[in-house]
Amino acid sequence: MANPASMATVTSPATGLGIILGTAAYMSPEQARGRTVDRRADIWAFGVVAFELVTGSRLFGGETVSDTIAAVLRQDVPWDRLPKNTPLRFQRLLRHCLDRDPRNRLKDAGDIRIELDDLIASKVSDEVALGAVAVGRHVAGTTMSRMWTMWALGMMLGMAIGFGLWYATSRPAETEAPWTQFTQITDEAGRESSPSIAPDGNSIAYESNVAGSWDIYVRRTGGRNATKVAADPVRNEGSPAFSPDGKSIAFHEVDNDGGIFVVGATGESEHRISNAGFHPAWSPDGKSIAFCQERIVNPASRVLVSTISIVDVASGAVRELTKGDAVQPAWSPSGTRLAYWANTSGQRDIYTIAATGGEAIKITDDPALDWSVVWAPDGRHLYFASDRGGNFNLWRIAVDEKTGGATGAPEPVTIGVGTNLAHPSFSRDGLKLAFDSMVTSTNPVALPVTAGERVGEPRFLFRNAGIFAPTSVSPDGTMLAIFGSSRTEDVWLSQVDGSGLRRLNDDAFRDRVPMWLDDNELVFYSNRTGKYEIWSIRKDGSGLTQLSTSKETMNWAVPDPVNRRIWAFAAGLPYTIALGQKTPQIPAVMPIINVDGGYLRLHAVSRDGKRFAGLALSRAGTRLGVGWHNFETGETWVSPESPDLGLPAWLDDERIVYVVNGQLAVVDLAKRRRVIGGPFTFDLNTNVMPAVAPDHRTVFVGGGTTEADVWMVERRK
Repeated sequence: MANPASMATVTSPATGLGIILGTAAYMSPEQARGRTVDRRADIWAFGVVAFELVTGSRLFGGETVSDTIAAVLRQDVPWDRLPKNTPLRFQRLLRHCLDRDPRNRLKDAGDIRIELDDLIASKVSDEVALGAVAVGRHVAGTTMSRMWTMWALGMMLGMAIGFGLWYATSRPAETEAPWTQFTQITDEAGRESSPSIAPDGNSIAYESNVAGSWDIYVRRTGGRNATKVAADPVRNEGSPAFSPDGKSIAFHEVDNDGGIFVVGATGESEHRISNAGFHPAWSPDGKSIAFCQERIVNPASRVLVSTISIVDVASGAVRELTKGDAVQPAWSPSGTRLAYWANTSGQRDIYTIAATGGEAIKITDDPALDWSVVWAPDGRHLYFASDRGGNFNLWRIAVDEKTGGATGAPEPVTIGVGTNLAHPSFSRDGLKLAFDSMVTSTNPVALPVTAGERVGEPRFLFRNAGIFAPTSVSPDGTMLAIFGSSRTEDVWLSQVDGSGLRRLNDDAFRDRVPMWLDDNELVFYSNRTGKYEIWSIRKDGSGLTQLSTSKETMNWAVPDPVNRRIWAFAAGLPYTIALGQKTPQIPAVMPIINVDGGYLRLHAVSRDGKRFAGLALSRAGTRLGVGWHNFETGETWVSPESPDLGLPAWLDDERIVYVVNGQLAVVDLAKRRRVIGGPFTFDLNTNVMPAVAPDHRTVFVGGGTTEADVWMVERRK
């Protein structure tokens, strides 16, 4: 970690980005606020460590990094925790270190050492502790107290000497140079993301939709004008990656199957390398490109099991590297290993694997969502995005490049305030780091649908920070179930007018996509057992019950009350769970509904229980269209759609509704006719199905705004 005294922060009016590098519990208040820091920030850090050493307890803490920063800024120092025998002179020293106004602190570590030298020389025997020593204290107890005090002061003297040595030698040999200079590379309205910095650090390639489609741009790090290098008018492009020599850029096509292309760094000589694949990554020798089979937009929403393959750039020969799930590969500097992340039973973790294949090694293993991984140029760390501190921020973990195993614990690199950070990319010398920052929010929007199948004017129910996606309306039409992801993933409820918003459960588990079973009970899927299963809960928060127990990872609880069952999916197969059972059940596997090019995945059952609507997915898991199936007759129908497609819901027993290309589609199944509402001035959420009122007149969708920009941070040699 970089030394706390040398951290920096920058706030951008365009994105609200605030980035703080360091360990939150030991940051000075001015550092936590993003102000200029000097050596007095280290004096504060010394005071925190000294206080914790004397009291044996954490001074500033919290459930999340944000809570810890809030404590640093506002929590009073609990001076009453100090042992009663603590010398008054030492208490005054701590107060001078832990003054929130840096002007009142000691100036440097030399002052601390002088104070501690004097204290130890005087043997502190005549100091009177705060809260006077009780009369008649036993001699033995006094002796032990003095011994403890001498030991603690000696330890702190050593700390002060260590601080002095840091100032004398600039920094310890094992400490990296601090990140000190931030530059905002893009500031256009819209989304600029997935940066790749050129090996020499002078240019950054990124994807952007500012022109209405996804294209690849390159911008000089000190320039203002971006150059399009891949902008086919009939194709979307994404995930650029500079070649090791900086002369070429690989990217993927944004469609059902993807495809890897290579183009010159200034836009010339574009050619296809593979017919499928996403998220290309160059090998260090520039001879191979690794890629995966799924385009990652939202790491929390995965639709298939992807593998990683490696294509030879010259011949086009492809070999598969992994067998299980693996996405967003990144080569190690030596080219001997690759890092990636995978979804295992709903848990997103980092792995490494030898470039020749073999057994993968797990690097992280906890409930945090870890993704978007890259190797540091020296091969000693993996940098990745994670929500383990609250928002998505950049973290790193020490690794052994030869063995591929972790040699340390995850540690924060950034603390983003009100923003999510991802897609780190290093220059070859490790002195520049590019990344993207994203500010996003989703809130419920009511869209009236008239009898003439017209979509009326949208109305936001409320506008909160975070993700609040409506998923289901109670059968009596009074309450709205909401999938909320503001700090944790929880079930939320509100009235259908947006009033009375409340969190139904508040814990570290991921509780997803609640659906009303009746007017009192909801079903959802959750990783409370370590993997996703189907659960139910009453609307007052009581009666939390596990409904399924399976070897597979169960997703998408779809109520089918007429037939007294719940549908779910796992590993591409449909399952059902009977209602009314007292203990968790092993779900019953159901037949797959095959369609041209793939199969139907159920997402909504009609109110009469006779038909279901769902996505038509390819065998690889890409979205081909929407469809419905009649349980009684076996009839199936599919409407092909673009990949920018949301999940369908039943508007009534004859019409389905879904989001496509940022618009709301209403399809009459009998007439095979589609009505489009929109476009709108906000994004429509495609990760959950619309929620439909029982009177069929109102559809609730998630309306969102997203702003993403590319940033770069530098450090000196």
